[in-house]
Amino acid sequence: MKIAIVTDSSSGFNNLELEKYKNLFKLEIPYYLDDKEYDDSLENTMFFSLLNNSKTIQTSQPHPLNVVNLWNKILKDFDYIINLNISSGLSGTYQTLSNLALDEDFNGKVFVVDTKRVSLTLKIFVLEALKLIDSGFNVNEIITYLENNNKNAKIFISIPNLKYLKKGGRLTKEVALLATLFQIKPVLRLEGGVL
Repeated sequence: MKIAIVTDSSSGFNNLELEKYKNLFKLEIPYYLDDKEYDDSLENTMFFSLLNNSKTIQTSQPHPLNVVNLWNKILKDFDYIINLNISSGLSGTYQTLSNLALDEDFNGKVFVVDTKRVSLTLKIFVLEALKLIDSGFNVNEIITYLENNNKNAKIFISIPNLKYLKKGGRLTKEVALLATLFQIKPVLRLEGGVL
């Protein structure tokens, strides 16, 4: 039984890390800067340059056709796919992938787990799943483990300024202005999949 893991760009795996694992694949999450679409193939310096010069930023979900194409490609070499993507509390990706997995071509072969994680904690979760595969656990045992342990992570994020939260529409201009005037530097907490 061959099991593949699919994660998304929010897990932070770079291409060199992906090459280490023959059973790890990544979905790109597109984003929009001033209504122009990009994916995470941009180098960090280019991304931050574009981000600093843009008026708006918006994230999206993987395109369903890209998901289906990736799954079909993987299923040529693997029996099962476990998707470990950004938390359902932060994105609609989980719901979209869950609906796609119901298709008769994927039902019983593709499993979508709500990780309730993002960033480093999602990456760690993916690495745990890869270890379980290497240890010989079957797909049902791995899914059970992941679902029983998806709430066991917290992230605290210190925000130096509110510029990007304002650009992304997470804060109104008024709230951002007041926070700036009072020199409020928020600390965000991701726990149980909710920010």
